Amino acid sequence: MKDFAKALAVDSQDDRAYDKFWICPHSIHDKTIQTIANDISVKVGGKSPVPISVLNWFLLYLLCPFMGFAWEMIEMLPFWTQDYKIDDSDFIKTFSVEATPYDAALQSLVDFYQSQQK
Repeated sequence: MKDFAKALAVDSQDDRAYDKFWICPHSIHDKTIQTIANDISVKVGGKSPVPISVLNWFLLYLLCPFMGFAWEMIEMLPFWTQDYKIDDSDFIKTFSVEATPYDAALQSLVDFYQSQQK
């Protein structure tokens, strides 16, 4: 969250940012949803690997008349079922902003959610 806020602040104050789509700096390069879930589970004292299941497109299609948001879920299926990369190098090169390292960002996320449980 802090990385995103910092990127928005930098982006909003720099004329080079206008009229271009930017990918904010992030530290999840070469990480899959499964890897991130496993890493979070280990940080909270759970087991790894975490079982993750994703409904296939056919079941989601059947749910669409009853659950309007299922259409959006069909659209997002490739992000949950395939590896993908998001390139933030343009933002980093242009604005010289680096993302928080992966382990530190993950620990911050876990700490935040654990603090909300109290």
